Amino acid sequence: MNIKKKYSVLAAAFLMCSMALSTSGFASEVSKDIPITSSIADEVKVFYQNDVKLSGGSPLDTSVQAKSLIQTTPKVERSSVATVYDEVGNVIDNVTIKQNVTSNENSKLAASGKLCTVLVAVDEEYRAKHSDWQTLTANAVEAADDAFNAQFGIDLTVTAYRYWFSSGNNASELLANLTGSATDNYDFVVGFTAEPDFTHEGKVVGGLAYEYPSAPTYAAYSTVLDQTSPSSNWHALQHELSHNYGLSHDPEASTPICIMNYGTMYNTSAWHSDHWTQLNARKIWYGSNTN
Repeated sequence: MNIKKKYSVLAAAFLMCSMALSTSGFASEVSKDIPITSSIADEVKVFYQNDVKLSGGSPLDTSVQAKSLIQTTPKVERSSVATVYDEVGNVIDNVTIKQNVTSNENSKLAASGKLCTVLVAVDEEYRAKHSDWQTLTANAVEAADDAFNAQFGIDLTVTAYRYWFSSGNNASELLANLTGSATDNYDFVVGFTAEPDFTHEGKVVGGLAYEYPSAPTYAAYSTVLDQTSPSSNWHALQHELSHNYGLSHDPEASTPICIMNYGTMYNTSAWHSDHWTQLNARKIWYGSNTN
C-alpha cells in the first residue's frame, strides 16, 4: 500500500502542536489483521515530518454545564457487537451495544446517510480510573454523533475496543503513539486517555486530532482527555471529529456559536453556516451507505 493523500494540518480541540513520528512508533502493536510494513512506516515518518503545520492551544472546559447538554443515555441508532482486543491484537471479549431508538427514529436519523465504524482505544490510565470504561466511551461516541446524525445522516458506530498502552510526554506524542498502536481498517480511531501529561506548553488540554484537507487513505485519528463531565468529553469529541472532516477553528469569542469555537463549543452541538456547508460537502468522506 502507498499513502495516496497527504494530511496537511494537525489540529486539536484545544491545541495544534508538533509531533515526531518514529518508524517503530507507527509500526508497533498493530493488529494482526492489517500488517504494516517498515516501508510504509518510513513513508509516513517522512510525510509527517515534512507536512505538519503547528498552532497554539487553549484550556480545558471549566464552565458549568447545562443539564440539557449532559447526556447519560445518548441515542444509539443501531445495535452492534464490538470486539475487544488486547494491546497486541488478540481478541479477549465481545461487547453488545444495544439500539435504544425506534426503527422510525433511526430511519429519520440516518436516512440515505453514512455508517461509520469506530475503533475506541482506551489507555491504561482511563481503564484504571473507570471500571465501566466500555459504556462511558461508547456513550461519548454516541452522544457526539447525535448532531452528525441529525444534520448529515452520519452514524458513528463503535465496532471494536482496543487496549492502548499510551506513551508520550505530551498530547502530540500521545496522538502519534495512538497512530502507531491502533489498526486502521476503521473509519475513525478515537483514543480515550487519562494521562496526566496530556499537555501543551505546560498546560493540560482536552483533545487532539488530525485535520485532513481531503478524505484520508487510512483511518482518521483523534484523542480525547477524560474531563470531569460526560458533557465535556462528548463536546470535545464532536469538535475533534469535525477536525477529521477538515473543519478548522473559529476565533475564540462569544460568536459565532459553533462547536469549532473555543468560546462556545461546550455549550452547543451546532456548526455555524460556513462549517455546516463544509461538512455537508464532506459527509461522504467516511463510511458506507446506510441503504
